[in-house]
Amino acid sequence: MKDDPKYIPALCVKEDDDSMSLNVLLAVNKSNWEDGNEVLLKVKEGFEGIFAALSEVSHVKENAREIEDRIFTAIISMCSLRILCRLRFVANNRKKPKQAIKSVLGEALSSLQQLPIKRLGHQLPVAESFIKEAKNVIKLADAYAKYQTQGRLKDLVAGVHHMKQIGKLQDLLDIIPNKIMDPSVKQNLVNIVTKVSRYWEAAHFLHRVARRHNLIRNMKVVLVNLPKEAFQRAAIDNYSRKLTSTLARISEGHQRRPNIDHLCRLIKTTERQADDQFAAQTKKTLREGKIHAEIQLIYYCELHASRLLLPPRIICSSKDACFLCNAFILMHGKMHMPRYHGRLYPGWRLPQIPYLKDLEQRFNVVLDNQIRDSLKVLLVRNSRTVYPDPNESTLLTLAASTSTLRTVGALSEVTGRGGRGGGGGGGGGGGGGGGGGGGGGGGGGGGGGGGGQRLVHHGIIDEELVEVNHVGAPNQQASSVSSEGIRTASLDSELEAGIVVTDDGIEADASNQHTSQLPPQNTQSQRSLSSQGTTTDANCKLLQGKLLLHSAAVEFEPRLYTAAKSLEIHLEYAITPTPRSAESTSSEDLGYGIEWLSAEEAREVLKEHKAAAASVIIDVDTLQDETTHELDEQNCVFLKAHGAVVKIFRQPLR
Repeated sequence: MKDDPKYIPALCVKEDDDSMSLNVLLAVNKSNWEDGNEVLLKVKEGFEGIFAALSEVSHVKENAREIEDRIFTAIISMCSLRILCRLRFVANNRKKPKQAIKSVLGEALSSLQQLPIKRLGHQLPVAESFIKEAKNVIKLADAYAKYQTQGRLKDLVAGVHHMKQIGKLQDLLDIIPNKIMDPSVKQNLVNIVTKVSRYWEAAHFLHRVARRHNLIRNMKVVLVNLPKEAFQRAAIDNYSRKLTSTLARISEGHQRRPNIDHLCRLIKTTERQADDQFAAQTKKTLREGKIHAEIQLIYYCELHASRLLLPPRIICSSKDACFLCNAFILMHGKMHMPRYHGRLYPGWRLPQIPYLKDLEQRFNVVLDNQIRDSLKVLLVRNSRTVYPDPNESTLLTLAASTSTLRTVGALSEVTGRGGRGGGGGGGGGGGGGGGGGGGGGGGGGGGGGGGGQRLVHHGIIDEELVEVNHVGAPNQQASSVSSEGIRTASLDSELEAGIVVTDDGIEADASNQHTSQLPPQNTQSQRSLSSQGTTTDANCKLLQGKLLLHSAAVEFEPRLYTAAKSLEIHLEYAITPTPRSAESTSSEDLGYGIEWLSAEEAREVLKEHKAAAASVIIDVDTLQDETTHELDEQNCVFLKAHGAVVKIFRQPLR
C-alpha cells in the first residue's frame, strides 16, 4: 500500500451475526464504477494477510510471541512503501525530499554530544539511553540500505520503537539549543519516531485484543462497490449557473440580498470573472468529480441498513476527512470520523442514488447555511481569509478505530472510600472541534482542521492499557481527558490553534472558523444516568479528597469530570450490549474509581514516584503526542496537570 492521493482508502467495521465474524468494509476514492478496483484488491490482500495471522491467536501464551511476530510481519508487508516514505528512504511525490532518519539521528547525536553533562541534568539517563538506541537504529538503517529485505525493514521498525520506548524524547530535544539543532529537524525526528513506532504498536495491540475477543480472530474484508448508477454524471450541455444568481437564491428569505459588487471587491475580482470561474469549476466537478471513500461507506450502509443489526459507527481513513466529508458525516449523524483537516476539494461529489435523495437534499441545506455563514465572516472581516494548506495525515490513538465487542450493564454510582484493586477496565473516546471554511456548488473556500464532532464513542478496551493524547494550544488553560484508556485534549474557544503530529513534524494547526456542529439525526437516544447522590447529566465536579466509585449493571453513560478548574477528564466504559456472553466480563470487573487527591496525598504519591518510579504518573502539561501506559501493580494511573493530581483505578465492586 502506498501513499497515492488519487485513491485514499477508508474503512469501517461491522459485526456479522450470521458468521460470528467482523466485516471490514473497505472503499477508495472513485471517479467511476471501475476506478480504483486494482487498489482495492491490493489493500484487501494486505488486510487478509494480517487477518490470517490474527486467526492463529489463542488464549495459550506458549506461542504468543511467535504469532505476534507474524502479525507484525504482515503489517510490514502491507505498509512497507509507506514506512519507507516515513523513514525518508523514498520521497513523497507531493512534497520536497527531507532528511532520512540516519541523517536526522546523526544530527541529534552530534548536538547532544556538544552539551555539557550539567545542562542535561535529570535528563542524563534519557540521553544515555537515546544515544545507545539511536546508534542501533543507524546501524539497522545502514543494514537495510545495503540489502533491502522485509526482515531488515522489520528490524529497523522495531529498533525505532525501542527508541520511542525511552520516553520524553521531545523533552530531551528541547534541551538542545536551536542554534545547534534546527527546530524543524527536532520536529521531524519526533514525527518519524512516533509514526514509525506505531506499526509495531499496532501489531502488539491487535494481538492482545485478539487474545481476549474471538471476533478479532475471525475478520474478513468486504469491498464496497456502489451500484453503477451511483456514478452517473449529470448532463452538462448548455449548463450555465452563475455565482451571483446562486448567492441570491441562498440568501433569499434569510438575510438581505448581498451586494455582489462589494463581495467581488473584497475577494479582488469582478462579477464577470467570478461568474466565469464558478461556471467553469461547476462543469469540471460535474465532469471529473470523485466520490470519496467515506461517502461510499455511508451510502453502502444506508443501502444495506435492513441487514445491519449492528451498523458501523466509526469511519477511519489513511487521511483525515476533508471539509465536505466531515460536514456530510455530521449531517448524517449515524457515524463518526476521528479527525478532519478542513480543506475543501471542489472535485468532491455525492453518489446518484434516487432511493437516498433525501440525504442529498439535507446536505444542500447544510451547504446553504455554511455559505451564508461564510458570507457573514467575509463581510465582518472585510477581507478574504486565506488559510494555510492543512496537514492531512495525523496520528490517532490505536483504539479510536476499533468496534465494540464487549458486554455491558447499566451503571450505578456510589461514593465513599475504597482501596485499590483489580477488575474491569474503562475506556472511550472524545475529541475537540476543528475549523472550516465555506463554499458549495463547485466553488468556495475552506480551511482549518481539528478533531471530529464530539459524539459518544465506545470501543474495545485493553484493560491493562491507558491511551493518552494531548493537544496543546496557545493561551489554553484547560485540558480534557477521554479514553479508550484516557485521552487528553486541550480546550479552547471557537478560534482554535492546536499542535498535531503530521508528516511534516509537529506543527501548529491553526483555524479561524469552525464547521457548524450539526445535530445528529436518527441516532439512538442516550439514557440519562440517575444515581443516588449525583445529577442526571454526564458532568461531575470532583471534590478534592473525595473518592467516586462506579459500577456497571445496565448501561453506562460517558461522564465528564472536572478538577482544579483546569483539568477535564472524559471517561467511558467502552462496552456495548451483545447477545454473546462467552467472553463477557463479570460484574466484579466492571468498576472504576476516580479521586482528586488532597495536597498531602498528592505530595506523597509524587514523592514515592520520584523515589522508586513505582506508579504510573502522566504529566498532562507536557504531553505533545499520544502515549500508551500500562497500569501499575495496583491497577492505578495518576494524571498530573496544573498542580492537581487525579487518581483513576480499576475497582472491583463485589
